[in-house]
Amino acid sequence: MSMELELADDLASLLALERVDRDLFRGRNANFGPRRTLYGGQVAAQCLIAAAATVEEGRLPHSFHGYFLRPGQSDRPVILEVDRDRDGRSFSARHVVAVQDGEVIFSMITSFQTESDVEDGEFDQAPRREVPEPEATRRAGWNPLLEVREVTPTDFLKDVFTDCVWVRSLTPLGDDPLVHRAALAY
Repeated sequence: MSMELELADDLASLLALERVDRDLFRGRNANFGPRRTLYGGQVAAQCLIAAAATVEEGRLPHSFHGYFLRPGQSDRPVILEVDRDRDGRSFSARHVVAVQDGEVIFSMITSFQTESDVEDGEFDQAPRREVPEPEATRRAGWNPLLEVREVTPTDFLKDVFTDCVWVRSLTPLGDDPLVHRAALAY
């Protein structure tokens, strides 16, 4: 395993992990210039990708729960260790830790479900509201990998804060539904 730190300049390459061993992966960090700490969404998304690499083909993320335990450092590699908790007929469960310098910086428990067991339309009952098209909103955010647009613009004078945003990768992510789910976690 090379210890030279590789930086990613787009979301797709940030989510592409190096497999070091059966259940051991190495991620790259985003190139955020002088920023010294890692963005938490990066570590969560990479843990999800690492866990998915250890389940049967056709299983997609069903849920995950994570704990940020320590700040990650942008100048050090992130090692992702996956424990295969269980593989059933339609569900798989994994525990993933992200490690830097021998210390766990993030811990995630995640489950995967076969695509055939995913219920269509399970979110149809979620409350909806009218929102403008992305191009009709103001660009916001600091992330060089994403285009972020505020649907509800922040106005500090009126105590109004963004509660809804449009977000998209600045580069194409391809057709893999796992990559799109990891991008959402990011």
